[in-house]
Amino acid sequence: MYNDNLYVAELVRNWLSRSGQLPLYICLYGKEEGIDHIPFVHEPHIELLINAIIAHSNRWVYLDMNLPTWIIRLVRCTSPMPLVLETLNLDMPSLGFDEEDEELLPGEKLSLNAITSPTEMILGRLGPSQIDVEWNNLTRLTARQVSINECFELLQKAPQMTHCTLDIYGERGDFPIPQTVVQHPRLTFLDIAYKIDMGIHTFLERTSFPALKTWKHSAQPGDEQEVPINYIIAHIERSSCRLKRMVLFQYNATIDPHELNKLLRAMPSLKYLQCCQETMDPNYYDPLLKLLSTSASREQVVESEIFLPHLKVLDLINRKGQKAFSWDYIPGIFGFDRDAITPFLPHESSNRRPLRFFRVGLPQNFEGPVDRDIIRLLSPLMDQGAKLKIIWEWELQRRYAKCDILQLSWIH
Repeated sequence: MYNDNLYVAELVRNWLSRSGQLPLYICLYGKEEGIDHIPFVHEPHIELLINAIIAHSNRWVYLDMNLPTWIIRLVRCTSPMPLVLETLNLDMPSLGFDEEDEELLPGEKLSLNAITSPTEMILGRLGPSQIDVEWNNLTRLTARQVSINECFELLQKAPQMTHCTLDIYGERGDFPIPQTVVQHPRLTFLDIAYKIDMGIHTFLERTSFPALKTWKHSAQPGDEQEVPINYIIAHIERSSCRLKRMVLFQYNATIDPHELNKLLRAMPSLKYLQCCQETMDPNYYDPLLKLLSTSASREQVVESEIFLPHLKVLDLINRKGQKAFSWDYIPGIFGFDRDAITPFLPHESSNRRPLRFFRVGLPQNFEGPVDRDIIRLLSPLMDQGAKLKIIWEWELQRRYAKCDILQLSWIH
C-alpha cells in the first residue's frame, strides 16, 4: 500500500480475479518501520486498491487493518451473504503519534455490515458503537484504549465471549454505567490493564465472572495510589469462580506484601501464579515465600489448610532490583526435608503442595553469575526433580526462556 503507482492497484485486482474462491487473509497497514507512512489525505490509487479488496469481501476470513481514518471509512462489506470472516482487527493510529489523522465523528460507524459476524475481534481506539457488526458469535476480544463505559457495553454485546483483553484508557461513549452487577457466565479469560483513576473500582464492583479461570491484572497507579486488593477479593467471592491462573503486574507501584498474601488466600484453587513488581526492597517477596514454606505439607499445618494447595508453577519477577527475596526460603516452598530418607518427589505426594516449577525473572542489568552458595542450596532440590530457573524478566513475561542464568552459573 505504500507504492503510489496505480499499477499496484491493478495488479492486486487482477490477482484477486484469478484466485477463484480461495479464502482471503488480508493485512493492510498504514505505517511500518523503515517505510513511508500512508498519507493522511485522499489518494486515488489507495481508493482503487481498497475497492479491489472490497469486491471480494464474500471471501474474507481474516481482516487486519491499521490505517488512517479516511481509509478505514472506505472499507465496507458488499456481499449479500453472511461472511465467513473469523478474525477482524481494526486499529486506528494513535493521535499522539499521527497528529495529522482525525477521529471518527460522534455517531459515525464503520459500515462493515451487520452480517459480518467474526469469532475474534481486536479493536484499537474504536468503541463497540462505532462498528457495524454482529456480536453474537464473538468468543475472543481485545480492546485497546477502551473506556469503562465501553467495557460494560462490550460485556453485554458479546454473550458468547470466553476471552477478553481490555486496556482501559480515558473516557468515551455514552453507554450508561450499570447500577447492578453484570454477570457474564461464559468468560474464562480476563486480561485487564488500566490506570488507577480510570474507573477500575467500578468495573470490579459491578461485574461477575463465575466461569473465570485465568486473570491477568496489570495496574499502573500513581505513586500515592494503591492496587484495589479488597475489590479484587470481593469480585472473586461474588463470582464464586475457581481461578487456575493469576498474573499480577504492578508498574510504578507495589502491592503491600502482606496484602498480597491476603489476596492469594482468596484463590485456593490456583495452579499457576506469576507476580511482577518494581521494587528495590531486597526482601519484598519474603512474606509470601515464608507462608509457602511453612504450609507446604500436611505435617506443617494442623488446624488450617495448605496455603495454595494446588500450586504447580510459581514465577517471581522484579523489574528493578536484582534481589527481592531470601533464597533460604526456596527449599521450604517445595516441602523439601534435607533429613528425609525417601526421595523428594513433589508431584507424587498427595500430602504436599505439588509445586514443580519455580522461576525467577531478573532485570537485564543483572551481571551474574549466580552466587555459589545459592547453587549449593538449590542443587539437592534440582537433583530430586524440582525445576528451578533464573532468567531475564522479559523472557519470562513472554514465555521465551532461552537463557537459564542458573544453569549457566552451575556449569561455570
